[in-house]
Amino acid sequence: MDIRGKSVLILGGYGLVGQAVARRLFKEQPRRIVLLSLRQEEAEAAVRSLGPERGEVELTPAWGDVFAFADVKDRPRREVFQDPAERARHIESLIDTLSEPAAAEYYLHQLVTRERPDAIVDCVNTATGIAYQDIYKTSRLAYQALKDGADLRESLETLLVTDYVPQMIRHVQVLYQAMVKAGTHAYIKIGTSGTGGMGLNIPYTHSEEKPSRVLLSKTAMAGAHTLLLFLMARTPGGPITKEIKPAAAIAWKRIGFGPIHRGGRPVELHDVELSAAEALVPGQRFRSVDATKGRATGE
Repeated sequence: MDIRGKSVLILGGYGLVGQAVARRLFKEQPRRIVLLSLRQEEAEAAVRSLGPERGEVELTPAWGDVFAFADVKDRPRREVFQDPAERARHIESLIDTLSEPAAAEYYLHQLVTRERPDAIVDCVNTATGIAYQDIYKTSRLAYQALKDGADLRESLETLLVTDYVPQMIRHVQVLYQAMVKAGTHAYIKIGTSGTGGMGLNIPYTHSEEKPSRVLLSKTAMAGAHTLLLFLMARTPGGPITKEIKPAAAIAWKRIGFGPIHRGGRPVELHDVELSAAEALVPGQRFRSVDATKGRATGE
């Protein structure tokens, strides 16, 4: 596809892959590139970082959760799902058939139909975004509530809203409907194998048990995603669909220092007296230090 003078939407434009794709696309001289990231500061930082290299290409930031409804796209997913009304809304969306009005509530649908890109390069780690909601944890909580004879409403709703397969199917359906409506010609997915080519024992980079069920769930979702895209590629009237699936790479964008963010918020720094610190004993599971023994530094 000749993209000279055309528009491209890069999903995940703040990441290592997204920025590498943008740099390569500059050489093809598209008219405009929209860089989407989860957070506004990330999207704007990506535009600033790539600005000196863009030449005549117009760079535009966009931000929000591509799995969320448009009106909650900037709120952390955990916070949204703590609201009973929002949980019910999301559950109903996942289990009902997808009508055009229902699809139009999603931020991804609104973004694509608003920008009307000729091509989309999707660098979002979709399998991670879905699988790291950890259905094992939500299942344990629901089962414990069942054993305890407690009220099951909240735990069951949380289990339903984190169920992987309905989320993956709905994501692909919404994306497809949006691209057809927008007249997008090509969709390129930079996928994932889920483990960077590691085996079932997943010997490093993750601290869960081996094999890590959560990380293997990510691989399972990565495989399911590939076959859904395979079907999308064979659907008449849709965009040309291709997936590139790196399966032997673990990479990072930069090495730096400064505040560490979790869920968009900086992790507070605590100090602890050496006498209260946890000793590292070979063969013994490490336990985090009791928070009451430490003190917040204000940093």
